[in-house]
Amino acid sequence: MVLRFRRSVKIAPGVKINFGKRGMSVSAGVRGATITAGKRGVYGNVGIPGTGLSYRTKLAGKAVNNQLVREQRRVERELKKQEEIGRRREALSKVQLSLNENGTLNIANTFGEALSRKDLKLLEFRV
Repeated sequence: MVLRFRRSVKIAPGVKINFGKRGMSVSAGVRGATITAGKRGVYGNVGIPGTGLSYRTKLAGKAVNNQLVREQRRVERELKKQEEIGRRREALSKVQLSLNENGTLNIANTFGEALSRKDLKLLEFRV
């Protein structure tokens, strides 16, 4: 058996304080459309009175902020990746080609270091 507790107190027209087992929240709005703010965030609630049909969505709070932070980090990683590719392409703008005695082609950067397959892909060089 689950024990539930909920109590609402009207403090002004359209404004209520809600008490429950896990804490309290404040709701404001008209019948069928309210905004509720509590320790878990801010929620928007809309429904058709008398039918039991309603929709609830989180408008602000930790989960919404975390989603925005994750998206921002993803964009920053993508920008960093594109900058790195640009720097590598610039560093590879001058390559040295040499042919060994056995007929193999050596491709090196300006420092004489052999290019990796990743670098060759950046150059769109077909081996």
